[in-house]
Amino acid sequence: MADARPDLIEAPASPTRVFCFSLSFFRDQALRRALVAHGLSPRFGRPGPGDWVAVWGRRPVSRRGLAAARRSAAQVITLEDSFLRSVRTGREGEPGHGLIVDPKGIYFETAGPSLLQDLFDAAAEKPDPGAAPLLHRWRVSGLSKYNVRPANLPDLPDDYVLLIDPNYIFGLII
Repeated sequence: MADARPDLIEAPASPTRVFCFSLSFFRDQALRRALVAHGLSPRFGRPGPGDWVAVWGRRPVSRRGLAAARRSAAQVITLEDSFLRSVRTGREGEPGHGLIVDPKGIYFETAGPSLLQDLFDAAAEKPDPGAAPLLHRWRVSGLSKYNVRPANLPDLPDDYVLLIDPNYIFGLII
Protein backbone atom coordinates (compact mmCIF):
# COMPACT_ATOMS: atom_id res chain seq x y z
CA MET A 1 0.00 0.00 0.00
CA ALA A 2 1.30 3.47 -0.87
CA ASP A 3 2.31 5.79 1.93
CA ALA A 4 -0.38 8.33 2.80
CA ARG A 5 2.27 11.04 3.11
CA PRO A 6 3.38 12.14 -0.37
CA ASP A 7 6.03 14.42 1.18
CA LEU A 8 8.12 11.43 2.30
CA ILE A 9 10.76 10.08 -0.07
CA GLU A 10 10.96 6.32 -0.29
CA ALA A 11 14.05 4.46 -1.41
CA PRO A 12 13.73 2.92 -4.88
CA ALA A 13 13.26 -0.85 -5.17
CA SER A 14 16.71 -1.29 -6.75
CA PRO A 15 19.81 0.80 -5.98
CA THR A 16 20.29 3.88 -8.12
CA ARG A 17 23.81 4.71 -9.26
CA VAL A 18 25.14 7.87 -7.62
CA PHE A 19 28.57 9.18 -8.56
CA CYS A 20 30.60 10.89 -5.86
CA PHE A 21 33.49 13.27 -6.51
CA SER A 22 34.57 13.67 -2.90
CA LEU A 23 36.31 10.95 -0.90
CA SER A 24 34.16 11.85 2.12
CA PHE A 25 31.29 9.89 0.60
CA PHE A 26 33.47 6.77 0.76
CA ARG A 27 35.50 7.40 3.93
CA ASP A 28 32.58 8.36 6.17
CA GLN A 29 30.84 5.07 6.89
CA ALA A 30 27.74 6.73 8.39
CA LEU A 31 27.34 8.88 5.29
CA ARG A 32 27.82 5.88 3.03
CA ARG A 33 25.20 3.91 5.01
CA ALA A 34 22.78 6.85 4.69
CA LEU A 35 23.20 6.86 0.90
CA VAL A 36 22.58 3.13 0.71
CA ALA A 37 19.53 3.49 2.98
CA HIS A 38 18.15 6.00 0.46
CA GLY A 39 18.55 3.41 -2.29
CA LEU A 40 21.69 5.01 -3.70
CA SER A 41 24.72 2.98 -4.76
CA PRO A 42 27.81 5.25 -4.37
CA ARG A 43 30.56 4.83 -6.96
CA PHE A 44 33.47 6.47 -8.75
CA GLY A 45 33.47 7.06 -12.49
CA ARG A 46 31.66 9.06 -15.13
CA PRO A 47 27.93 9.51 -14.75
CA GLY A 48 25.61 9.35 -17.69
CA PRO A 49 22.07 10.53 -18.38
CA GLY A 50 19.74 8.99 -15.81
CA ASP A 51 22.48 8.71 -13.20
CA TRP A 52 22.80 10.87 -10.10
CA VAL A 53 25.75 12.88 -8.79
CA ALA A 54 25.98 13.43 -5.02
CA VAL A 55 27.40 16.70 -3.70
CA TRP A 56 27.81 18.00 -0.16
CA GLY A 57 26.07 21.36 0.19
CA ARG A 58 27.76 24.01 -1.90
CA ARG A 59 31.26 23.64 -0.47
CA PRO A 60 34.10 24.23 -2.95
CA VAL A 61 34.58 20.46 -3.39
CA SER A 62 30.99 20.15 -4.68
CA ARG A 63 31.94 22.12 -7.82
CA ARG A 64 33.53 18.99 -9.33
CA GLY A 65 30.32 17.02 -8.93
CA LEU A 66 28.14 19.86 -10.22
CA ALA A 67 30.37 20.23 -13.29
CA ALA A 68 30.31 16.47 -13.95
CA ALA A 69 26.50 16.47 -13.70
CA ARG A 70 26.26 19.36 -16.20
CA ARG A 71 28.60 17.64 -18.66
CA SER A 72 26.77 14.31 -18.49
CA ALA A 73 23.14 15.43 -18.04
CA ALA A 74 23.04 13.52 -14.74
CA GLN A 75 20.80 14.67 -11.93
CA VAL A 76 22.23 16.20 -8.74
CA ILE A 77 21.34 15.09 -5.24
CA THR A 78 22.56 17.42 -2.50
CA LEU A 79 23.36 16.26 1.01
CA GLU A 80 23.84 18.51 4.03
CA ASP A 81 23.81 18.28 7.82
CA SER A 82 20.32 18.51 9.27
CA PHE A 83 19.10 21.52 11.20
CA LEU A 84 19.64 19.82 14.55
CA ARG A 85 23.03 18.40 13.68
CA SER A 86 24.87 17.65 16.91
CA VAL A 87 26.26 19.09 20.12
CA ARG A 88 29.61 20.07 18.58
CA THR A 89 30.64 20.69 14.98
CA GLY A 90 31.85 18.08 12.51
CA ARG A 91 35.23 19.82 12.41
CA GLU A 92 35.51 18.96 16.11
CA GLY A 93 34.91 15.31 15.24
CA GLU A 94 31.27 15.10 16.28
CA PRO A 95 29.24 12.83 13.97
CA GLY A 96 26.04 14.23 12.55
CA HIS A 97 22.75 12.99 13.94
CA GLY A 98 20.71 13.91 10.91
CA LEU A 99 21.07 14.36 7.18
CA ILE A 100 19.20 16.32 4.54
CA VAL A 101 19.00 14.51 1.19
CA ASP A 102 17.52 16.82 -1.44
CA PRO A 103 17.08 15.77 -5.08
CA LYS A 104 15.88 19.24 -6.10
CA GLY A 105 18.45 21.65 -4.65
CA ILE A 106 19.31 22.75 -1.13
CA TYR A 107 17.35 24.88 1.33
CA PHE A 108 19.95 27.66 1.74
CA GLU A 109 20.27 28.29 -1.99
CA THR A 110 17.18 30.45 -2.39
CA ALA A 111 17.63 31.11 -6.12
CA GLY A 112 16.51 27.56 -6.97
CA PRO A 113 13.98 24.97 -5.86
CA SER A 114 14.43 22.61 -2.93
CA LEU A 115 12.47 19.74 -1.45
CA LEU A 116 12.22 21.66 1.81
CA GLN A 117 10.58 24.60 0.02
CA ASP A 118 8.07 22.19 -1.53
CA LEU A 119 7.29 20.83 1.94
CA PHE A 120 6.81 24.38 3.28
CA ASP A 121 4.50 25.23 0.37
CA ALA A 122 2.42 22.09 1.00
CA ALA A 123 2.28 22.85 4.74
CA ALA A 124 1.08 26.40 4.04
CA GLU A 125 -1.90 24.94 2.16
CA LYS A 126 -2.72 22.41 4.90
CA PRO A 127 -1.00 23.30 8.20
CA ASP A 128 -0.10 20.50 10.62
CA PRO A 129 -1.66 21.30 14.01
CA GLY A 130 1.24 19.56 15.78
CA ALA A 131 3.87 21.87 14.26
CA ALA A 132 3.19 24.97 16.39
CA PRO A 133 3.81 23.28 19.77
CA LEU A 134 6.97 21.64 18.43
CA LEU A 135 8.32 24.95 17.12
CA HIS A 136 7.52 26.59 20.45
CA ARG A 137 9.41 23.86 22.34
CA TRP A 138 12.44 24.28 20.03
CA ARG A 139 12.47 28.04 20.58
CA VAL A 140 12.14 28.00 24.37
CA SER A 141 14.77 25.26 24.72
CA GLY A 142 17.25 27.24 22.61
CA LEU A 143 17.96 24.41 20.16
CA SER A 144 20.15 25.23 17.19
CA LYS A 145 22.22 23.38 14.60
CA TYR A 146 25.09 23.13 17.10
CA ASN A 147 24.12 23.14 20.75
CA VAL A 148 27.36 23.60 22.66
CA ARG A 149 27.04 26.99 24.32
CA PRO A 150 26.90 28.44 27.81
CA ALA A 151 23.46 28.04 29.38
CA ASN A 152 23.06 31.65 30.54
CA LEU A 153 24.26 33.89 27.74
CA PRO A 154 23.48 37.58 28.21
CA ASP A 155 21.18 39.28 25.70
CA LEU A 156 22.93 40.94 22.80
CA PRO A 157 22.89 44.74 22.63
CA ASP A 158 20.18 46.31 20.45
CA ASP A 159 22.80 47.64 18.04
CA TYR A 160 24.29 44.18 17.39
CA VAL A 161 24.20 42.92 13.81
CA LEU A 162 24.77 39.27 12.92
CA LEU A 163 26.02 38.63 9.39
CA ILE A 164 25.77 35.01 8.32
CA ASP A 165 27.80 33.40 5.56
CA PRO A 166 27.99 29.63 4.97
CA ASN A 167 31.67 29.72 5.93
CA TYR A 168 31.91 32.54 8.48
CA ILE A 169 29.82 34.25 11.17
CA PHE A 170 30.57 37.82 12.08
CA GLY A 171 29.16 39.82 14.95
CA LEU A 172 29.32 43.59 14.71
CA ILE A 173 28.24 46.30 17.08
CA ILE A 174 27.33 49.39 15.12
